[in-house]
Amino acid sequence: MRYGVKGKEGELGGESLWCLLSQNVDQRNIQVYRQTIAKRLVRSGDKVVGVETEQGGRRLKVRARRGIILSTGGFEYNEAMKRDYFSGYPIYAFGHSGNQGDGLKLAQDVGAELWHMKALAAPMGYKFPEYDAAFIMWMPAYGFIIVDQQGRRFCNETGLEKYSMWMEVACFDMGGLRFARIPSHLIFDEKTRLRGPITRAGHGANRDYKWSDDNSEEIRRGWIVGGRDPEELACGLGIDSARQLGETLTAYRKACRTGKDEEFGRSRETLVELGERLYGVPLWPCLFNTQGGPKRNAKGQILDAWGSPIKRLYGAGELGSIWGFLYQSGGNLGECLASGRMAGLHAASEIPLT
Repeated sequence: MRYGVKGKEGELGGESLWCLLSQNVDQRNIQVYRQTIAKRLVRSGDKVVGVETEQGGRRLKVRARRGIILSTGGFEYNEAMKRDYFSGYPIYAFGHSGNQGDGLKLAQDVGAELWHMKALAAPMGYKFPEYDAAFIMWMPAYGFIIVDQQGRRFCNETGLEKYSMWMEVACFDMGGLRFARIPSHLIFDEKTRLRGPITRAGHGANRDYKWSDDNSEEIRRGWIVGGRDPEELACGLGIDSARQLGETLTAYRKACRTGKDEEFGRSRETLVELGERLYGVPLWPCLFNTQGGPKRNAKGQILDAWGSPIKRLYGAGELGSIWGFLYQSGGNLGECLASGRMAGLHAASEIPLT
């Protein structure tokens, strides 16, 4: 059976779902503690019985009658965790900078096992110092290529799986002792620039920013670099070899004219030759979200290092997600709803503490 959420005009899908869930919380008069930081889980013997929190500089203890459910999301903005667990660095994020991985630490503090820590959903995007969050790459036309720091193409740019784009750039260069594709560089021409924004409006934490229709404001800001030739563009982007970039563009032009991309298999209809006026922008792997966290069983119980449930402690959602090596589109929202229901039902069935 399939369910849909009917939202208000102008709402995105995630917003509509959030509003629906929030309305249900309000209608049931469920108390919500806002601006309240969970600092530590409270234990009594072998049971988790509450949470120690901080609110406005004061420490508060919230007692649980039946159980605790951790659903604090991922660690998209915890640089230490990303360095420790990910293949490839740096990796930025599209979401809220509050996703610091605090739920993992709370669970680890009471002996939780972790799983899927290397799993992530990460397309490519742009990161600028004015904003904590990144902007997703979303091209309005086929007149573009992607090159590494040497100026070489390394993939079929139009055939990348959105959630696994990071896998194409996580290759480590042993000779240069670096991730030579982090950043990569998006190269496009004047015709593509005029076709529309090179990002998708309304996405992520930066949805309030209005990207210009022809990308001119972003050129003015210095986010997008222009060049009259490969040498000028390579200099502006910091690409190691202008000569190599020129050779790459020549080879791509030949592929467009013959209709055959022998090296990477880009389809004939997507082989659009680039004009003389070129533009470029650094391209980074950027997280939709992480999947790793405390391991849980089918009831939503968080498990310790020996595979036994930590009594009265449950997990739901992206924190310790079921998704491992490959994330499936739409899976996290479905999992949030399903795992939240499972954890809630089983936590509610616990015998109340006296």
